[in-house]
Parts: sequence; C-alpha cells; structure tokens
Amino acid sequence: MKITDLTKKSFVERVADYQAYPDQWDFKSNKPCLVNFHAP
Repeated sequence: MKITDLTKKSFVERVADYQAYPDQWDFKSNKPCLVNFHAP
C-alpha cells in the first residue's frame, strides 16, 4: 500500500469535497481508502 500525503486541496480533489457538500460525504473514488489525520 502506498502512503500519500495530502494537502487540503488534494484531499478535496481526490477524496471528498467537504466544502461543496458540508451535509453529506461525497466520496470521489471507486476504491476504498484509509485516511489518517495528524498534525505535524
């Protein structure tokens, strides 16, 4: 499994656009993913 660091912009583009759809989770991929949120 490849680990990819995402910025806010890349998260919105590749995973889910939470700004355009704040009341629902609009997952953009057809494959599952695991997201680990952490602070630097």
